[in-house]
Amino acid sequence: MSRLQNRMTEGAKAAIKMILDNEENIDFEESSLACKDIDINISDPAAYRSVDDLVKQLRAPKESFRGPAGFRIPMIWVVKVVGEQHFDKDYATKWRSLKENSKLRTHGIRAGLPPTLYNWLCGHHIPDLYNASYEAVFVPDCELKKESKLWRLA
Repeated sequence: MSRLQNRMTEGAKAAIKMILDNEENIDFEESSLACKDIDINISDPAAYRSVDDLVKQLRAPKESFRGPAGFRIPMIWVVKVVGEQHFDKDYATKWRSLKENSKLRTHGIRAGLPPTLYNWLCGHHIPDLYNASYEAVFVPDCELKKESKLWRLA
């Protein structure tokens, strides 16, 4: 086997390993592979899927999450939007929290992430008023409507 063939084989093996390692992030629809967004660099606020992009998505939850005065945002949706690679999970309590080096943890507030959502994602204490659990948190409309102009990448 030539060096080029050997490199190609190693590249194919690496691609297959990446697919298998990220199986939950792949849609198998109509016989096509479509990888969902996976952040390679979770720390750099400007790296692909910038902190601004992530915050923008989190500030626009699905209408089906709406309650009378805000949104009940489930963790499973947040993980799907942001990506599993941004979170640590405590398997004993089932609680997920943003990794210390996640761009959402280090830059989220300045990028406009609502304080209640930020504190919940970081695993900080949240008053009972927000009905927080490891599964979901209530975020009032007023927090989602506020626009932070302290910092933007673009």
